[in-house]
Amino acid sequence: DPDAGLNPAAVYQDLRLVSGVSYNLRFRTFFDKCTTDEGFVGVMLNRSPVYTVDACDKGAGAFKDNLVQFVATSDQTELRFDFITRENDAVIKIDNVSVVPLH
Repeated sequence: DPDAGLNPAAVYQDLRLVSGVSYNLRFRTFFDKCTTDEGFVGVMLNRSPVYTVDACDKGAGAFKDNLVQFVATSDQTELRFDFITRENDAVIKIDNVSVVPLH
């Protein structure tokens, strides 16, 4: 199994949105260090990957802002954050998640 060394975790929520409307998804990420094994956070909408950020993209040791713009394709959307790492002691966090329509 090629993923046997990974330590995955996920959090998700169903959102009520308006199909065809553009939205801003904003959230903050924190990684304790920048290494190749530290991992990444992946964002999925309705099981489709739309964004990834890893420990070295924005720097480690502090919360960093992220923005994903998308158009809702249905009235109910599953927002999922996947946390993938090869380190058991990695510290990866998200905070201040918001989804706001662009009208």
